[in-house]
Amino acid sequence: MLKRLSDLSNRQVLGVLLLFTLLSSGYSLVINLTSEHANFAEWGESWLQNFSTEMFGALLTFVLLEIVIGNRQDKETLVRQLRSSSSEESKRAAEELWEHGWLSDGSLKKAYLRNANLQEVDLSDAFFQQADLAKAILIRAKIRNATLRNTDLRESNLQEADLTLADLRGALLVSANLQGANLENAIFDESTTLPNGEKWTPDTDMSVFTSP
Repeated sequence: MLKRLSDLSNRQVLGVLLLFTLLSSGYSLVINLTSEHANFAEWGESWLQNFSTEMFGALLTFVLLEIVIGNRQDKETLVRQLRSSSSEESKRAAEELWEHGWLSDGSLKKAYLRNANLQEVDLSDAFFQQADLAKAILIRAKIRNATLRNTDLRESNLQEADLTLADLRGALLVSANLQGANLENAIFDESTTLPNGEKWTPDTDMSVFTSP
């Protein structure tokens, strides 16, 4: 039953709703005209008032659903484009995500961006917590002040990337290429796994990984 309903086209659903409206209105009219105090004018006025109220509610609901569902679909499309193999397409997607505020509002938490080509893409202030960026190309990408906590960056190419003030606590950087990367004031902790597979410590010299 549910499957049959889900297979209905928009036109069929509209037809069912219109039929229901006509039947219910007709039934209401018959009841009114066969009653002892039948008054068609009063019934018509009452019907129009109820109809206008219901239509306004339906219109408001439709507009709100269009905004909510439309935005969600747009966001999902842009996230898919962000993991494109084309850096130009990824740049456009990042710019649109930034314009909507979706780059930093948590929409990219746990995002699947494995193998994404994000070369030279501006991802500053992005919220990538627990995202999958393994094997991503991030050459010369701007990832300033980005949240990369518990993010999978294994085998990613971060050569000459700007990671100033990036939060890399708990990040997995095994076999990542950090040559020439700017790690000024980047945040690490003992749960951060470095390119050599070892854990970060306060004594770790990160220039071992960033020096060409």
